[in-house]
Amino acid sequence: MTRVLLLCGLLAATVCHAHPDIQRFKTGTGVPVLFVAAPGIPMFIARVVFAAGSAQDGDLPGLATVTAALMGEGTERLTTDDLHARLEATGAQLGTGLERDFAWISLKSLTRRKYAEPALALMAEALAEPRFDSADFKLMQARMQTNLEQQKSSPAALAALAMESLLYPDHPYGRPAGGTEASLAAMRREDVRDFHRRLYVAANALVVIVGDLDRSEALRVAELLVEKLPQGTRAPAIPAVPARTTPLVHHVPFQSAQTHLSLAQPGISRHDPDYYPLVVGNHVLGATAVSLLFQEIREKRGLSYSVSSHFSPMAVAGPFEISLQSDQANTAEVRKALRETVARYIAEGPDETALPAARDNLIGGFPLRIDTNRKLTEYLTVIGFHDLPLDWLEQYPEAVSKVTAQQVREAFQRRIRPDTMVEVVVGPVAPKQ
Repeated sequence: MTRVLLLCGLLAATVCHAHPDIQRFKTGTGVPVLFVAAPGIPMFIARVVFAAGSAQDGDLPGLATVTAALMGEGTERLTTDDLHARLEATGAQLGTGLERDFAWISLKSLTRRKYAEPALALMAEALAEPRFDSADFKLMQARMQTNLEQQKSSPAALAALAMESLLYPDHPYGRPAGGTEASLAAMRREDVRDFHRRLYVAANALVVIVGDLDRSEALRVAELLVEKLPQGTRAPAIPAVPARTTPLVHHVPFQSAQTHLSLAQPGISRHDPDYYPLVVGNHVLGATAVSLLFQEIREKRGLSYSVSSHFSPMAVAGPFEISLQSDQANTAEVRKALRETVARYIAEGPDETALPAARDNLIGGFPLRIDTNRKLTEYLTVIGFHDLPLDWLEQYPEAVSKVTAQQVREAFQRRIRPDTMVEVVVGPVAPKQ
């Protein structure tokens, strides 16, 4: 029977759970592999992850996005249509994706060798010998330019673009993953080829496999996928994020009845020592419809249609952000209420009754985060890429259950600084400083 994470709830002070048996080994060329056997359904997911996310764009924002999007569109030998037709004949599905820190290409296939072998060979070919067809490249450029135009009519998109550039000035996280009009116009097909040659290499790779295989079969799958990759070198580490020392209020003019407001600062990395107190504390502050921000801003005052806060842990400090939408007439009042609520929470910490509910909610919902092979693949990607402990999935509910109100209060007082945050207001009227 598949070993999956099961939580039998929070009984008194005890958390009962099992966890996936995550195995770690390496291919003959030294590529690390994370594998979970999931028998029952004769299928598997194999993902090859590279430190080739948008943080590696350099002077051409959008380059990583274009590269990742074109990875599954043909090979040197096969056109896009040929590759897709041959994959379809095996019943396999190929997909690509990208985040700030990494990019990936995944294969979902039946385990029978009759189908798996040709599908794996096609993915290996797409990894090592992508076509990067000139017509496909130009089409992707055009699509991304169109997306930039569409973003101009979205206050949420405008707020996000402004926030990342202001929150991370002169840092890789501050460059727009979707590119700019200038960078997309300047980009050439050879730039994509160079990016692939430099970063889609064995020294920069991780393989994640989940499915109906045993260890020896999983190793064989990994070997087949990466055997054609050149060794290369590891991508440079993403630099640390400097701490903010001054506040900043930025207005983006936008004609609408609503104001879109975001308040943010650099938050936490995946290895942050305050990770659990901050995550649990944020669940009380603004992660749900019963959170403090929701109750204070929407339910009590009726100032906002929605309000939420979240941490985005990354290789280095990803953002902590609070966002809301409000009627233009309420902008001044909602800004004041938001800052007062956050300041009070930092000073006082979570309510003693709210904290247990937040812990229970996080623990109780955790099994649903890995209840499919696809979701488990996502978590193994994070664990492998960020070099987290293999028992991280087991540690999570245990660590959450032990977080105290004092730990939350002290962590927020150490780490969250409203007086140095970046505030972005998208709306027709500039806010008073």
